[in-house]
Amino acid sequence: MTEPAGAAPVVTVRGEAQLEGPPDLATLTLTLHASGDSAERTRGQLADGSVAVPKLLQQYEAAIERSSTSGVHVAPVFNRRTPTKIIGYQGTFTTQIVVSDFRISVSAGPRSHYVEQQPARWPVVVVAG
Repeated sequence: MTEPAGAAPVVTVRGEAQLEGPPDLATLTLTLHASGDSAERTRGQLADGSVAVPKLLQQYEAAIERSSTSGVHVAPVFNRRTPTKIIGYQGTFTTQIVVSDFRISVSAGPRSHYVEQQPARWPVVVVAG
């Protein structure tokens, strides 16, 4: 096949590449769960937790780029056999944390009685790179 005079040749290239590197940011979501026999008690547990979370995060403020909360949510729990009967309340408080410095190590932190009466899952190890 002949090309018209003055036309530039066409070159088609096909390939594949893979680039690896350390992460720039990590987004973590921390959700506190509480339950109780009254909405007030459940809100109180979540309020205590909402004060404790920022205090805990202050220890790592150099590694945190930003954090935000979604607020406190409390809802009734209904009896399965009698759907109109409230048998308790459950609630959540959620904080989202964006971490930018992965070199800060996390040591054993305080125990938490807000997450289903279990200790918090510390230490957390983040491996980057």
